[in-house]
Amino acid sequence: MQGLRQKQQELHKNRKKGNLQGLLGQNFKQKSVPKRLIMQVKIKVHAAAGIVEGVKKLDSGEFKINVAAQPVKGKANERLIEIIAEYFKKQKSKIRIVKGAKNKNKVIEIAD
Repeated sequence: MQGLRQKQQELHKNRKKGNLQGLLGQNFKQKSVPKRLIMQVKIKVHAAAGIVEGVKKLDSGEFKINVAAQPVKGKANERLIEIIAEYFKKQKSKIRIVKGAKNKNKVIEIAD
């Protein structure tokens, strides 16, 4: 019983330090957590020709994005991801819509 209690205390102490290697005879490798940016977006869809697409950062920290693509079969969402990728200079595969796929207010995640 005494040995188990000591191992638990050692595990707790090492967990606080972030050191999990070599505990209980196992080698643990901590994975690095990828950096990501979560942002709220208000999208304005314009199906008319001649609309200027772009990104504007609002005082509230949200982004307002104008999209010229029609909101049919996900075309506006695809164009939204392209615009965000161009703005932040990221690959389209690193950007995803977390919430609001069928709403004008969306939550976007940009992985690093």
